[in-house]
Amino acid sequence: MQYQNKAILKVYMYDLPPEFHFELLDWKAQGGSVWPDVTKNIPQYPGGLNLQHSIEYWLTLDLLASEISNIPRASSVIRVRNSTEADFIFVPFFASLSYNKFSKKTPHKKKGNDRALQNKLVDYVTKRNCGNSTRERPFHCSSPSQ
Repeated sequence: MQYQNKAILKVYMYDLPPEFHFELLDWKAQGGSVWPDVTKNIPQYPGGLNLQHSIEYWLTLDLLASEISNIPRASSVIRVRNSTEADFIFVPFFASLSYNKFSKKTPHKKKGNDRALQNKLVDYVTKRNCGNSTRERPFHCSSPSQ
């Protein structure tokens, strides 16, 4: 990849199931793909106040684009497939979208589906060992009211 020599930050990004990221934008996976094809059709992030809580979306797109050699970019971040090569580990959970979409309690539940999805995410990640010697795995969750 021609951009690797210019990259400053190497990031390992989990290939999470789409329910944790782009499915929250009503994107449907095709052919078993976990990610949308960023060269063709990028799912749109909701506008308005949602934009101030969209860092996970933009970082995910940046990392996906870093794997495509014919996309021009000014980014200094690349995605690496081996976690032992990474400077950071990124868990691409669209936390704010989950919160905005699922945090409302229903009459039959004491808590909203956002908490259930967060618990499912933690369970998913802790069951996988990415082999990095790093003790901390940064989660960037930017829920608007947390």
